[in-house]
Amino acid sequence: MLWKNPIAAKKEEKFLNFYLIFYNDIFKLFSQVRFIITVLNLKKKNKIQNLSEEFCKKKINKYTKKDLKKKNKIQNLSEELN
Repeated sequence: MLWKNPIAAKKEEKFLNFYLIFYNDIFKLFSQVRFIITVLNLKKKNKIQNLSEEFCKKKINKYTKKDLKKKNKIQNLSEELN
């Protein structure tokens, strides 16, 4: 609101400038917090993904080793039969 009184207008202008700066700082702070939370969530997802990849690799290695042992046993048996 514009006041007819120049002193009141200056006070209101200072007041509005203060609140604009204040809300701008608050907005920046929330933006930074949101960014940090996003980064932490991505790191968490990445850790989970890395763990699941490691788990899958271990399982695959475990089963391929078992399969290789079975193949070796079968091959050994077939050689003995021949």
